[in-house]
Amino acid sequence: MPPHNDGHNHDHEHTQADDTNASLGTSLRPQVDFSAVRCLNESRQNAGRDILKFYEDRRSRTPSLLSQEDPDEDPELLL
Repeated sequence: MPPHNDGHNHDHEHTQADDTNASLGTSLRPQVDFSAVRCLNESRQNAGRDILKFYEDRRSRTPSLLSQEDPDEDPELLL
């Protein structure tokens, strides 16, 4: 069988459903301990936690994560 150009070769066929699911990947969200998520220098409390969105919300511009304004420092976030 010729390569699929998807990074692997094998002896079985893909269905359309297989190709769709493969592009979504596996979500790590169920593994995240949201009570332990911390972000240093966030402009709003829990903003670092709130940006960990569901897949279907990934294109939403809200919530967003911004650093605190400090004229003496470059903006920096540590998540």
